[in-house]
Amino acid sequence: NSNLRGWVVTIMLALFMMINFMDKAILGIVAKPLMAELHIQPAEFGLIASSFFLLFSISAIGFGFIANRASSKAVLLVLAAIWGISQFPLAFVASVPLLFFSRIMLGVGEGPAYPLALHASYKWFPNDRRNLPSAIIYQGVTVGLLISGPVLTYILIRHSWHAAFMFLGVAS
Repeated sequence: NSNLRGWVVTIMLALFMMINFMDKAILGIVAKPLMAELHIQPAEFGLIASSFFLLFSISAIGFGFIANRASSKAVLLVLAAIWGISQFPLAFVASVPLLFFSRIMLGVGEGPAYPLALHASYKWFPNDRRNLPSAIIYQGVTVGLLISGPVLTYILIRHSWHAAFMFLGVAS
């Protein structure tokens, strides 16, 4: 049944958005131990955190053009791969240049995520039936924000801030 498959795709896209927003939240959650370990001052940390947005919007536009010509599944897979690839190095080693690079790449992968998730879901529903799938996908954002604090803090406390990046790399 294509309608059932559309709802399964919608739930998967909500999970996609949940991971997307956990990826955004991690830097703030691990800030204190990360800054201490790498001897980062607050102003430098602010630059690192804001570097996420350097290519965020440009990437959204670029991937938007690609999404009109390629499979949604393939484009979303590329975005999730970018998220994972940008998180994994920080699970093992960290430096200020690597943090900058990681956050910029994460922005490249996450800038187009929400509009492309909606684009992918809209293929499964007629125009007059898209409100509920859109709302469900957006709830992935809310759930990601809601659980990132407790889940990533637990990993940070029990293991390390590196382990929190590993968790998100695997989740991506």
